[in-house]
Amino acid sequence: MQFPRRLHIRKALVILACLLLAGWLIPPFFHAGRYRKILQTTLESKLRRPVQLGAVTLRLLPHPGFSIENVVVEEDPHFGSEPFARVDSVECDLRWRSLFGSRMDCSRIILDHPVFNVVRGPEGRWNVEGIFHHEGASSQPASSLTKARSNSAAPFDFEAEDARVNFTLNGDKKPFALDEVRARFQFDPSQGSIGFSLQGTPVRTDIALLQPPGPVVVTGVWKPAAGPNGALRGRLTTNNSLLYAWIPMILHRDPGIYGMVSATILFEGSTASLKINGRMELAQLHRWESSPPSSPVPVEVSFAGLWDRPLDRLQIQRADASFAGSRLHLTGVIGSLSQTPSLNLALAVEQSRLQDLIAVGNNLTKHPTQLAATGRIDGLLTLQGSWNARRYGGSVAGQFLKLSDHKVEISSRQAEIRVDDQGAHLLPARFTMGPGIEGVAKGNLFPAFPWNPSPSADGRHSHRPTNARSLPNPQDKLQDRPHYGIVLTLTEAPLHGVIQTARLWGVRGLRDLDATGTGDVSIRLSGVAWPFTRPQVEAQGHLDSARFLVAGLTEPIRITRFRFELENGAFIATPVTAGIGDTTFSGWLRRGPAREDTWQFDAKAPRLSLEQASLWFTAIGAQRPAPILSLIPGLRSLESRRVASRDLFATLDAKGTLECPNVTFHSLLLRDFHAGVTLSGRLARLSAATFRVASGKGSGSATVNFRQAPADIGGEFKVTGLRLQSFAQKLPVSLSGIRGLLSASGHFTTRGLTRQEMAARLEAKAVVEIRNAALGKFDPLAATAKTASLGVLAPLRGVEIIPSLSVNLIVKNRAVHLNPTRIPLSGAVLAVDGQ
Repeated sequence: MQFPRRLHIRKALVILACLLLAGWLIPPFFHAGRYRKILQTTLESKLRRPVQLGAVTLRLLPHPGFSIENVVVEEDPHFGSEPFARVDSVECDLRWRSLFGSRMDCSRIILDHPVFNVVRGPEGRWNVEGIFHHEGASSQPASSLTKARSNSAAPFDFEAEDARVNFTLNGDKKPFALDEVRARFQFDPSQGSIGFSLQGTPVRTDIALLQPPGPVVVTGVWKPAAGPNGALRGRLTTNNSLLYAWIPMILHRDPGIYGMVSATILFEGSTASLKINGRMELAQLHRWESSPPSSPVPVEVSFAGLWDRPLDRLQIQRADASFAGSRLHLTGVIGSLSQTPSLNLALAVEQSRLQDLIAVGNNLTKHPTQLAATGRIDGLLTLQGSWNARRYGGSVAGQFLKLSDHKVEISSRQAEIRVDDQGAHLLPARFTMGPGIEGVAKGNLFPAFPWNPSPSADGRHSHRPTNARSLPNPQDKLQDRPHYGIVLTLTEAPLHGVIQTARLWGVRGLRDLDATGTGDVSIRLSGVAWPFTRPQVEAQGHLDSARFLVAGLTEPIRITRFRFELENGAFIATPVTAGIGDTTFSGWLRRGPAREDTWQFDAKAPRLSLEQASLWFTAIGAQRPAPILSLIPGLRSLESRRVASRDLFATLDAKGTLECPNVTFHSLLLRDFHAGVTLSGRLARLSAATFRVASGKGSGSATVNFRQAPADIGGEFKVTGLRLQSFAQKLPVSLSGIRGLLSASGHFTTRGLTRQEMAARLEAKAVVEIRNAALGKFDPLAATAKTASLGVLAPLRGVEIIPSLSVNLIVKNRAVHLNPTRIPLSGAVLAVDGQ
C-alpha cells in the first residue's frame, strides 16, 4: 500500500520539476512580440498618454507575466512636455487565461524605481486626475453598471517601489519632491473603488546637505463612481517631518518657515468638497535664515475645515492653537488658493501670555524683537483682503504688562492697542518706569505687523498714523520705513529716576549728573520697527526748584528755572536760571547730536566772587568732596574713589561766554567782565577777557589746569588808562596830590584754588608804565635827602612832573622785586631798586 503512494509522489515531483524547468527554459525562446502591441495599447488606454516600451520578456514562474524595461509615459501636452513617468522596469503579473486570449488581464503591476512628474495646470487640474477617473468612472446607467460589474475583471493591484514624485505648479518646478515612495493601489472594478496606501519622504532640492524629513503615510479608499466627484476617505500621518516641505504643498508658496511637525489628518468627502480635521504638533519653529531656537516653544493645533475645490476656497471652521500658557482661535475663509489668496479671517486671543506670543513671533518673523515682555493678552483681530494688500482690524487688551530691554523696565496695569489700516495705536495708558516714575504712554506702530505695510482705502500705502496730530511729529526719514513712535508723559517725576533711566538708554550728556527734585517731562521714543532698532530719544520739559549734583563740584547747582528739549540727539535748554553758592547764573545751554559735538552755553551773573568760586572746585584737588554728595545714590561713590579719574572736567567738552557786571577778588573789583570760556580735557580756559578796573580798561586770558592737584593757574593781563589819582587814598598823605596815567602788562603762574595756596606759589612778571605823572607837593629828592640825613633841600618852586617811566616788577616767594630803575627829577636822576 505504501509503494504505490511513493510512486505517485515521485511522479508528481518529476512533473513539477519538469514544469519548473520548462518555465525557466521556454520563455527565452518564446516570442513575446505578439503581446508587445497589446501591452502598449492597454497601457495607453489606461493612462491616456503615449507609452514607449523597452525590452519585453515573458515569464511563467513563479506566475505568468511580463517584464518590461525602460518604460516612458509621455505627458498630455496640456500639462507640459516633460514625460509623465519614467520607469526602469515594470513587472506585470497575468492571470493564466490571458496567455490564451487576445485580452490582457493583469492581476498586479509592479513599478521599480519610477519617477513621476505631478503637474498642476493653470486651471487647477492635476495631470493624474484623468487616470483615476478613467479607471473608476463609468457613464453607464445603474442597471448596466450592475451587469457590467458581474462580468468585469477581477481586482488587481498597482504597486510602486522606491519611486520619486516631482511637483510642478503652474509651470514652475518646485524645489521639493517625494522620495523613497512605496505605493499600492488596489483597483476593485466590482465595487467601483480604489484603495490606496502610500509612504514617502518629502525632500528639498535647493538646500544642500539637508537631511530629509520623516516619512509620510497616506491611506484610504476612493470610489470615483459614487456621485459626480466620487467618494474619498483617508488618513494622513507624519511624525517629526520638516514643516518647510509641507507649507509650499498646501499654500503653493514658500514663506521660509522651518520646524518639525507631527500630524494626523482625517479627510472625507469628494474631490470637489473635502472635509478635513485633525491634530498636529509643531516644534522648533523658526525662519530659514535663523538657527532653531535654543528654547523651542511647541505648538499644538487642532483644526476642522472644508475645502471647496470648484470655488477654490478653504473654509476654516475651527483652528485652535495652544503653546505654553497661551491659546489662539482662528476661523474664516481663504479664497483663490491657486492664485493670490483672498482672506477673511478672525483671530481670537484668549488669556494668552505676552512672552509666549513674542517667543513664537520672534521665531517666525524676519525681524525678531529684543524686548523682554510679560503679561496677559486678550483680543480679537481680523484679516481681510488679498494676500498682497491685506487689511487688519481689531483690538488687543493687556493686563499686568512689563516691557524691558534688559536695562529699563516699563510696567502697566492695563493697556489697549487698536489695529486698523493705518497700523497699531496704543491708547493712553498709565505706566510705571523705574522707581517712583509714573506717567501716561501712547503711540503708534506702522505697519502693525512685520509682513507687509497695510494699504489705505485708496490702495496706496499709508505712512502716517491717524492720530499723528496728537503726537510730536516723527522724523521725516522714518515716514517711508516701518517705524514706531511712543510718547511718555511724566508729571512731577523724580529727577533722579529720570536721569538714571536716560543714562540707561544711552543719553551720554547725563552720565555725570544726578539730581533731586521733580519735573514735568514728555519723552518720545521712535525708531525703525522692522527690524526693531534701539529708540531715538526726543524729550521736552521743565524743572522747578531742583538741585543738580555734578561730579567734581562741592556744592549742588540749584535750578530755579530750566526748560529743555532733546530732539534728534540735540539738547537745548533755554531759559536756564541756576545758582551755586551765593551766585546766580542765567542763560542757555545746548549740545549737538554728534558724539564729537561740544556743549555750548551763555551765562550771565550779576556778581561773582572769585574767592568763593574757588571753593566750588576743591573736590578736584586733594580735599574731600562736601558731604552733600553722599545724599544722592548716583554720586555716593565719590567719597570712596579718586574723583579726578571721573568728574565733570574729565568728560566735559564745553565752550561759551561768561558775562558779569561785578567780579571781585579780595579788594580788587572788575566791572563789566566778559570772557570766552572753554572746558576740555580737564582744562579751563578764559580767552578774550575784557573788563574795567578802577578808571582803566583791561584784557587778558587765563588757563586752569585741573590735571594737577592742586590746580595750575596761568595767564596774561593788560591794563591801560588807569588814573593815578584813583590810588591816592591808599598812598601816604604826601602823595595824595599825585596825578597821571598808568598802564601795566604781564603774565603770572600759581597753583591752588584758595588764597593761601595761590599766594605761596605765585610767580609773576609785569611791566608798569607811567605817563605824565604829577607828584603834587611831594619832592622825591628832599625826601631822599632827609632819609639819608643829608640835610634839607630847598623846596620845589613848582609841581614835579615825570613825563615817562617804565618799571619792571617780579613777584616770587611772597615778595615783589623791583628791577633797577632810573627816575629823572629836576635835572637829577634817581636810581631805585629793591624789594
